[in-house]
Amino acid sequence: MKKAFVISFFIHLAFLLGIFTASYVLKASAKPIYPQVYQVSLVSLPAAAPEATESQEMTGPQVPEEKPKPEPSPKKAKPPEKKKPAPTPAKTASPKTNTAGLPKGMKIVSSEGGVPSDSYYLALILSKISRNWNNPYQGKKETVRAQIYFRIDKNGKLQEVKIENSSGDAIFDQSALRAVYDAKIFPPLPEEMKLSNLGVHFEFEYVK
Repeated sequence: MKKAFVISFFIHLAFLLGIFTASYVLKASAKPIYPQVYQVSLVSLPAAAPEATESQEMTGPQVPEEKPKPEPSPKKAKPPEKKKPAPTPAKTASPKTNTAGLPKGMKIVSSEGGVPSDSYYLALILSKISRNWNNPYQGKKETVRAQIYFRIDKNGKLQEVKIENSSGDAIFDQSALRAVYDAKIFPPLPEEMKLSNLGVHFEFEYVK
């Protein structure tokens, strides 16, 4: 009987433990299960450098492009300078033949073709005629004058000789004509004269 009591005691004890354990499990399962929360502090990281593109990796470092230089603004064209009129070349004086030693009273009154009386060519004519003239007058008049006209072609050949104004003394007039005729030929006319012939009025004068 004692043995039966011990067995009965353990059976009831096991039953109570089972009830107690089952109630505990039910209570525990009825409570909501919350996830565990962790506190985390966020730190901002530096921005990552952009990855090089394939083209950059292939071509290497880029060379900075040179900016085109600004084109210089065109300068304003200067107004064309007015051309100064070319200075007129000064007319060179014709060389004059030295008339020193010529007989007094012989002169060229005028010439045709606009040739100036101080032309070197007329001086050559005067010099040549003066070498051929001998004054024959021995009269009483204080002044005797005769004017002779003659023409010379472009080659210097004598073409015409005549008395324009007589002195009144035939011997004096003939002496004047002979002085011109004896010259026969003169130097050719200068090209600058642009004449085919030249007429000359020549005066012979004797002053006592």
